[in-house]
Amino acid sequence: MSRSKWKGPVVCFSFFKKTPAYFALKSYSRKSEIPSVCLKKRIHVHTGSKFRTIVITSKMIGLKLGEFALTKKRGLHVSKLKLKKTTKAKKGVKLKIVKKKS
Repeated sequence: MSRSKWKGPVVCFSFFKKTPAYFALKSYSRKSEIPSVCLKKRIHVHTGSKFRTIVITSKMIGLKLGEFALTKKRGLHVSKLKLKKTTKAKKGVKLKIVKKKS
C-alpha cells in the first residue's frame, strides 16, 4: 500500500540545511524521497553496515534514497571461484579473488 497523497512525501529535514557543496549529508532514512533542493549534492546513505555515497542528479528527484544504495552484495558463482583457486594453487601463486566488472 502506498502513502496517501494528502500526507505528502517523506523527506528528511537535514536535506534543507544550508551546507557547502563539498560537504556530504548522512542519512539513515532510506525511505525518504529526494527533493529538488538536493540537486547536485552528495548524500551518504546507510546500507545497514556502511554508508554509500550518492551524487543527486535530475533523474533521481522524486525517487527514494534506498533505490540507489543496495544492501546486498552481488555473489559470484562457486564453480568459477573453485576453478580459479585450483589453477592458481598448482602454480604456487598467492590466491586472489577477482570480481567481475559490471
